[in-house]
Amino acid sequence: MRGLSFWQEVMNERVIFYVDGLNLYNGLKRANLRKYYWLNLRDLAEKLCLPNQKLVGIKYFTSMVSTKFDEGKFQRQSSYLKALRTLPDVRIFLGRHQKGITLCNRCGKIFKSFNEKMTDINIAVEMFKDAYQKKCDTQILISGDSDLVPVCKAIMELFDIKLVIFFPPHRRTDRLSEYCHFSAKIFTNYFKKSQFPERIIDSDGNEITRPRYWK
Repeated sequence: MRGLSFWQEVMNERVIFYVDGLNLYNGLKRANLRKYYWLNLRDLAEKLCLPNQKLVGIKYFTSMVSTKFDEGKFQRQSSYLKALRTLPDVRIFLGRHQKGITLCNRCGKIFKSFNEKMTDINIAVEMFKDAYQKKCDTQILISGDSDLVPVCKAIMELFDIKLVIFFPPHRRTDRLSEYCHFSAKIFTNYFKKSQFPERIIDSDGNEITRPRYWK
């Protein structure tokens, strides 16, 4: 007969979420779900957890949009990161944007572009570190980036830990789904029911407002 300690462990399966910010944003954008950008990651994570799981942390990975690229996007992203920082369980990991050029296949013109760097590495390092330090029993990755296959494969091979992948809209990839214990897409209703209030007050009494463009 199983003891009480076993059932307590089963009912308190520790979960950490790893959120690929740009991949999630691009998925919502492609699905025309701009009105759901004001996303409360803690509410979303709690909805994705099973009844026996205990949420112990959310790690959000992104890079700041350059003001040289788009001042409006920079301001909107800044507001969102401020909103996320009001959540006690959320940690933000910032990479960087590297300036580059893009060639238009249609017209042949060359445009300036900014490519996100370090996000994949940051996700991989945190997943591997948490698994090695036994900080969770289950890791849940929100991304559809196939560049994360190597770390998912390593986690599966080296650690006694469950790995779950939730795909943002239009971001599912078969390669990534091969290296986890379970994968599924996130339905629109989860985003709809996981929104921040229109206005948030942080610990310093500052007001954070949902960007008008996202309404």
